[in-house]
Amino acid sequence: MQAAGMLSPELRQDNQTRDDRRHMSSISQDSLDLGMEPLDIPVHLVAQQVTHAQQHSREKWEAMRPIIQELYMDQRHSLDIVAGIMSKRHDFYATNKMYKTRFVRWGWRKNRPRNKQDAPARSVQNRKGARALPQHTIQHINAPDILRDQEDPISISRNHVLDVSKLQGWCSSFTKTNPGPSSRDYASMARYALAEAAFSDTAVQLGRGRINGAFRSLNKLFDAMIGNDVYLHPKHHTAFWLLCDGIYNACTLVKDPSFHLLRELLCFLARNALASFQKSTSASSFFRVRLIMALVRMSRDNPSVMTQTFRTAYLATAEALEVKLGQIHPVVLITWLDYFRYFNLPVDLSRNLVVRYLAALGEVETATGRESDATITFLHTFIIFLFYCIGDEIQARQRLADLLERISHRIATQTSPTSISIHFQRAYAFGSLLKGLFVLEDHYDLAHCEAVVRHTSEWLQHCGGSGGSVHAMMLDMDLVTLVTAWREGRDLRHAPLVYAKPRIENAGLRTPVLSELPSLSDTP
Repeated sequence: MQAAGMLSPELRQDNQTRDDRRHMSSISQDSLDLGMEPLDIPVHLVAQQVTHAQQHSREKWEAMRPIIQELYMDQRHSLDIVAGIMSKRHDFYATNKMYKTRFVRWGWRKNRPRNKQDAPARSVQNRKGARALPQHTIQHINAPDILRDQEDPISISRNHVLDVSKLQGWCSSFTKTNPGPSSRDYASMARYALAEAAFSDTAVQLGRGRINGAFRSLNKLFDAMIGNDVYLHPKHHTAFWLLCDGIYNACTLVKDPSFHLLRELLCFLARNALASFQKSTSASSFFRVRLIMALVRMSRDNPSVMTQTFRTAYLATAEALEVKLGQIHPVVLITWLDYFRYFNLPVDLSRNLVVRYLAALGEVETATGRESDATITFLHTFIIFLFYCIGDEIQARQRLADLLERISHRIATQTSPTSISIHFQRAYAFGSLLKGLFVLEDHYDLAHCEAVVRHTSEWLQHCGGSGGSVHAMMLDMDLVTLVTAWREGRDLRHAPLVYAKPRIENAGLRTPVLSELPSLSDTP
């Protein structure tokens, strides 16, 4: 006689078969409830334990990603079912932990398998007198705040892109170059340009050890950001992560271990976004409030994970944009440029960004013209990618000559100076600055370098477009930085230029030792 609680192999197999049949029956019933065809998943693939797990390369994971996304995100199968299908049908063996690690990197939120989706509602309905809960509502597992605050910025950023990109107005803003003077976006863009200048000046002041000047610039930054009408450019979230990362580094530089400065900025943004949310029904406002408050808690309770959270959330946003818009969309490529350039990460060659840039540049030029704002702006970002991200100096010089030739021809034939957009101004400023850098490297001709840059600065001052004086001011700042680096014999390609590589920890003429700087508590 068998011991109590012990089953023969035959009985265990029969029980397992009955369990599998019940499981498949539940899946089929849910499919019928939703008006879907029953799933064709063999029983032996359901809840299959993976016993031959292997370490796979990033390229292998990316190759399997569409299949995994279809099973896990779209069809909402459990992780065990996904692992079983991938191992049996595709010879792809991985443990649940490997899948979960990869899901976090992809910015995916925990799935609720659809065979379990209606279980809470059904159990409530079966209780006498209980009020039926709505079916198919998304519920998330309860997790400690310290863990949920790390997950929320990633999932919120991704969901924001996927949600608002359904709106036609949001999609059309990708191709909008310069809003009309009477539009709401015009004032918002002007504020954005002022905020960018103030933020860049903050970086320079911190780099020079001028704490009082840095805080005066931060006051200007806050003033420029006041207002309920937030400029809802599609890259809003990626710019938000860059700003957070910069302020985080500023806190480190001024010895603010409690990150009071970052928390004050986040609280300010949260109040501003909340005011906007209360006056409108826009879902994007609610996303911003949730996003910012999660970061406020993180800065207080778990600041050590903040910088990694910034990067992971940015990555999730960039990948969501790529899914929605395609691999050669200009905004997608510019977003990847910012990711590798700003966070100083090595370029992932498997993404084939150079080939994608060339294809996108051809499409933009065909659609908008050789000297349009869109073409010039995209060519400008392509040069930054070539020169600063992958070090292709030969092609960067060729593209720079092409950029300046197009700009010069457009200025010479320009009929209305007020049509000069801030994107055109920035491209012209960058092109002149990089040309000045090459003049110093090739010919050691300081006078020629200054003449090139100052000619552009004067033109920006009088071009008539919004933000021209702001771009002229930033260009003058960069000229001082470039000339000082050249006189001191330092590498000009690593000079902390606003228009080339604005990074807080490298900004200014000299990166001071932390011990040389006063602490935040000593700053009036």
